[in-house]
Amino acid sequence: MVGLSRSSTVVINLAPRSEANDGFCSVYRTLDDDCLSHQLHHRWGIFGLPGEVTRLLGRASPIAMIVAALGMAVIVACITEVGSQFSDPGGAYLYVRTVFGRFIGIQIGWFNLLVLTSVIGALANLFVNYLGTFLPWPVNTWERGSLMAILIAIPAAANYFGVRSGANLSNVMTLAKLASYSAWRALSISRR
Repeated sequence: MVGLSRSSTVVINLAPRSEANDGFCSVYRTLDDDCLSHQLHHRWGIFGLPGEVTRLLGRASPIAMIVAALGMAVIVACITEVGSQFSDPGGAYLYVRTVFGRFIGIQIGWFNLLVLTSVIGALANLFVNYLGTFLPWPVNTWERGSLMAILIAIPAAANYFGVRSGANLSNVMTLAKLASYSAWRALSISRR
């Protein structure tokens, strides 16, 4: 995927070699990957983390956020450098497998799955927490669990019907979020 533009298309063949021409392939663009990354990783950092840091540190929270950003910049630079050495897909699993062997690589792959699962659960919990502040009644355990299950079931159902529908849902959600950010920003600027 080196050298592809943001609007490029990558075709992932899901069929055995003998059936490669039967149309069993899924189209997944690099734009879809960007939107999915934004959806999963940036929500907690945008909505949940700043409020919690402010609650814990008070006026020192901006300094803590800047220090954390500098630390993350070092980590991102290291991952970018390592990623530039590989042309195959696989991310951290591929990097660790190449250096430390298959067993440690599989452990990193499982750890990535654990992290993604935890992030999805934490985001669903955060959404229900915020939604509870707008509801006129307190959210009980059953309502909370049902809301979280629905939030997780919608993208799961979209992905069940194929990578293309899951990627389209991610793109629509990202565009809706960016549109709401833009509208909020324009409204706040016009109020000044």
